[in-house]
Amino acid sequence: MRKVREALLDRAFFPGEGWRANNRRFGWILDCREIEMAADVMPAVSRLLYELIAPFAPQAVVGTGLSGAPLVGALVLESARRAHPMDGLVLRDQRKAYGRRRQLEGPIPPAGSDVAIVDDLESSGATAGWIIETATQYGLRPIVVVTLVRFDNHARDSSAHDEIPRRYLFTLSDLGIACAPENVSAPPVTWRVNGVNIPDDVPFSRPVHARGLIVLGSNQGQLLAVDLSGAERWRTPLGDPRDPSPTHCTPVITADGLIIGSDDGVVRCVDCDTGRLRWMTPCADRVGAGLVDDGRGHVLVPATRLPHEGAVLSVRTRDGRIAWRRPLAGYAHSRPAVVASTAVAADNSGTVTAFGTTGEQQEPLWRVMLGAPVKADLVVDDTDSCYCADFHGWLTALALADGGIRWRRRLGGCLYAVPAVADDRLYVAGDGHVFALERRSGRVDWVAPVGSRAARGAIAQLTDGTIAVGCGDGSVRFFSAAGRLQSLLQTGGAVTSGVTAIGGRRAVVASADGCLYFLDPLIGQRGSAARVGKEQSAP
Repeated sequence: MRKVREALLDRAFFPGEGWRANNRRFGWILDCREIEMAADVMPAVSRLLYELIAPFAPQAVVGTGLSGAPLVGALVLESARRAHPMDGLVLRDQRKAYGRRRQLEGPIPPAGSDVAIVDDLESSGATAGWIIETATQYGLRPIVVVTLVRFDNHARDSSAHDEIPRRYLFTLSDLGIACAPENVSAPPVTWRVNGVNIPDDVPFSRPVHARGLIVLGSNQGQLLAVDLSGAERWRTPLGDPRDPSPTHCTPVITADGLIIGSDDGVVRCVDCDTGRLRWMTPCADRVGAGLVDDGRGHVLVPATRLPHEGAVLSVRTRDGRIAWRRPLAGYAHSRPAVVASTAVAADNSGTVTAFGTTGEQQEPLWRVMLGAPVKADLVVDDTDSCYCADFHGWLTALALADGGIRWRRRLGGCLYAVPAVADDRLYVAGDGHVFALERRSGRVDWVAPVGSRAARGAIAQLTDGTIAVGCGDGSVRFFSAAGRLQSLLQTGGAVTSGVTAIGGRRAVVASADGCLYFLDPLIGQRGSAARVGKEQSAP
C-alpha cells in the first residue's frame, strides 16, 4: 500500500497541469496511468485491487478506456496467479464500426454472471454508472465498483448507481490532495498588535527575531520593534515622518545594526535597541525584497530602477558605503542567498545569476534562465543546492558551483512561497498544497492542502518538527512532520509574508487584516476558536 501511495504522489499527481473540456486549466490532475503502466508499480496495484475484489468472487472484471483496460489485464493475470481466475472485459464508448462490431470486448460470460467494475478514479460516479448500465444490458450483474482513488466530498451523479458497493485503495483526503473536514485546534493568540499594516496584496515585510525583539517593516512607512510580550519598544519612520516611505522588505539584523530597504529605494541602518538611525544610503528607485548579510561586513541589497532594471548591491554595514553593484536581467523582487564567497540572485526575467561577493570579479560566475519570474526568496542548503521557485509553478534545484540543474518539479500554476530546508526534506507550498520533498531528488514524500488560495511567503519549521504555513485564504496552518494538519488559525486577511519561528513552538505572523499575531500552537482545544490574549493597537 505504501509503495502505491508514494507512486501516486510522486509520479501521478501533477499540480498546475491538465485541461477541462471547456479548455480551462485544472488546478491539478491525478493521472493514474503513469503508475498503471509502470513495471515497478503495476504488480503492487494489481495485488491490492485483487484483494478488494476477491471477497465478491466475480466471474469477470470490466473496465473502459485507457485507464480501465490496463487494470483489467493486470487483474486477469493476478487472478490466474492466485488460481482463482477471472476473465477480463473492456467496454468501448460505442460499438466498433467494423470487424465484429462489438461494444463489449473479451470472453463475455453467460447471462446472470457476476462482474466487478474497475477504474483508476471515481469522482461523480457517472462513468461507473454508465459501465453498470451497459453491462446490465448484456445480461451481466455488476456487484462491486473498485478503484485506486475515490474523490471524497464530491457531488455524486444521479446515474452513479450508488446501491452497488464501492471499494477503493485511497481517497483524495487519504493522499493529502483534498481537504478532509478541518476540525482541529485553533492555536491561542498570546497577543496581537493591531494596525501594523494597511490591507495590501503585495507580500509584507516578514518579522525577524533577535535580541529579545520582534522587528518588522510596515507598508505605512514605519519600522516597528516589539518585545516577546507584545509591548512596543520603539518605532522609527522610514524617511520624512510626515510622509514616510512604505516598505515590504524583510529586515536583516547585523553586528552593526538592523538594516532595511524601502519603497523610496533607500537602505537604512538603525540601532537595534533604540531604533535610532545610524546611516542611510540611496540605492535605487525601490528596494522591495529582503536583504542578506554576507558574513563579511556587508549586506546584499536587491534593488530596482524602474521600470525594469535590477541590480544587486553590496553595502557596508558599518557606514552604508556601496562596495559594488552588479546588474541583473530584470527587476529584483527576490531575496538573494549567500554561501561563503558566492551570492545568488534572481529577477523578474526568470534569470538566476551567481556573483563573487569579494567584488574582485565583475563578471557573473554563471547565469541560468528559468523562463518565468522568480519572486520568492532563494534558499541554499548544506548540499550546495540553490532552490528557486518561479511564477510558472516550477521548483528548480541548481548546483551552486556551476548553475547546473539537479532537478525540477512543477508544484502548481505559480510559486510565491519561500522553501524551508529541514533535515533531508524541503518544504514548499503552491497554489493549494504544501509539499514535503526529498531534497536531493525532488521526490514527493507527502502532500497536504492549504486552502483555496496560493500560499505565499516563508514556511517555518518549529523545534518539534511542526511545519507552519501562511496561506492566501488568511489561515496559518500547522502540520506535523508527517503532513497531518494539527491546528489552524484563521486571520482576517491573506498571510502573504509567511511565518517566523520564535523558539520552542511559538510563531509570529503578519496578516493583511493589519495585525501582527504571536501564536503558541502547542496549546489549544480541539475544534475551538482562537483565543486572543493581550491585544493592543499600533499608534
